[in-house]
Amino acid sequence: MNAADPNDLLHAAIEHLLEATAKVQTAVSGFSMKLNRRDAATALASSPRRFLAYCALMRLMKAHNHFFAAASSVMVIQVPKDWPLRDFEYATQIGIVVARKGFNPLKILMHSSRTRKGNWDFSPSDYLAAQKLIVFIHTGTELHPELEISADTTATIDVLCDHHLDSLARQLDAGLLCRTAHTGNTLRTRCASFSL
Repeated sequence: MNAADPNDLLHAAIEHLLEATAKVQTAVSGFSMKLNRRDAATALASSPRRFLAYCALMRLMKAHNHFFAAASSVMVIQVPKDWPLRDFEYATQIGIVVARKGFNPLKILMHSSRTRKGNWDFSPSDYLAAQKLIVFIHTGTELHPELEISADTTATIDVLCDHHLDSLARQLDAGLLCRTAHTGNTLRTRCASFSL
């Protein structure tokens, strides 16, 4: 063993440490994003349906906090078939805040199904170039193969959670929710004019 070997090892270790430090700084401070869980009133002012979408998205993103910590990530969120995807685009825009102004590393894709000719009406490479991508897709819809390969996380969102429906009923002064004895489902008791 000659005298140059310990120095080479030391220089390699220092370079490796500097690269790791740069990656951590990029992931944590440079593109810091956070949840804005205080805009429920804004979502409710828009519509009750968007309020439920906002609440469901905040709950899901809180459970999947690794999305914010990773340097790059693709998250596919499956939405119930009858729920409009635009509600989740709105909820994402008000619910996820980018800490650094002027640069938004987050892109949102409202994934549509194939056209009648069997083609896709979007190019996934335009969206996959972003550091963070959230793809909203209806349950049962075919996911583009490039997005399927790139997906780090796939989650199903629960829009009609009892807790969120109860909160909505309180906000609209619609009365209490009760459970039926035979089915266990929640029902609205005093709000005949309520509609999503």
